Amino acid sequence: MDIDGKGNGFLRSRSPAIPVHNWSTLSRSDEVEVRRNGRFIAAGRIDMLALDGSMVWILKEQGNDRALFLRSDGINLYRRAGKGTRPLSPSPGQAKT
Repeated sequence: MDIDGKGNGFLRSRSPAIPVHNWSTLSRSDEVEVRRNGRFIAAGRIDMLALDGSMVWILKEQGNDRALFLRSDGINLYRRAGKGTRPLSPSPGQAKT
């Protein structure tokens, strides 16, 4: 891991992060990165999520707090591959290899 270079103290994983187009496919405890307009905002584990995929609560990687993110605010989530996460599956329309 290394500091994200923005001076905000957030850490980023070097593991690949795959965009999640349908948030309802996420599961509790999936590790994700949160971005808006391509800018890294936060990282952590899914704590709670709406069944329709409209919002998620994330337990932040740094600290003991959590944050609410709404899809309608232009937030993009990226699932990280790593310990404690289920295997990555292709996005709809993407062929399996």
